[in-house]
Amino acid sequence: MTCPEVLRYIKKRCRLFQYDYKTNDRSHYATLPSAERLHKGIVMAMCDEGLRSLKKDYELDFEAVKPKVDNVVRVMVPFEDELEKVKNRVLRKMLKYIDSFKIAGYAEVVEYYKDKAFKYLQVLHAESEAVLIQAENEEVQSEKKRANEEIKN
Repeated sequence: MTCPEVLRYIKKRCRLFQYDYKTNDRSHYATLPSAERLHKGIVMAMCDEGLRSLKKDYELDFEAVKPKVDNVVRVMVPFEDELEKVKNRVLRKMLKYIDSFKIAGYAEVVEYYKDKAFKYLQVLHAESEAVLIQAENEEVQSEKKRANEEIKN
C-alpha cells in the first residue's frame, strides 16, 4: 500500500469509532477527534517524519561528498557545486514524498510542509557550507604552520 492508500483506509476506520448522533450512543470512543482531524493529524505526522528523514538523507549525502572535498578533487570541482547537487537531490526526493499526500485532500498542509522542508534544507545547506569552509581554513592554517616550521629549521 502507498501512503495515501493507508491514509484513506485509516480515515474509513476512524469513522467507525465516532459518536453516533442518531442513537445517542456514548461509548468510550466518543472522545476521539473527528475522522477528518485525525486524518489531517496523520498526514501532518507523516510529513514531520519526512522532515526528520530529510535531515538524515542530507547528512548522509554530505558525508559522501565531504571526502571528495578533502582530497584533490576539490581543485577540479568546487565544493559549492557538489553541495548544490546534494541539496537538489534531497529536495527532489522530499518534494516527491510530500506531494504523495496531495491525494489525501489536504493541500494546505502539503504546501506548508513543502515550504518548511525548503527552509529547513536551506539551513542545513548553509551549515554544511560553513563546516566545509572552516575545514578548508584549518587546512590552510596547518599548511602555513608547516611551512613556517620548515623555514625555521
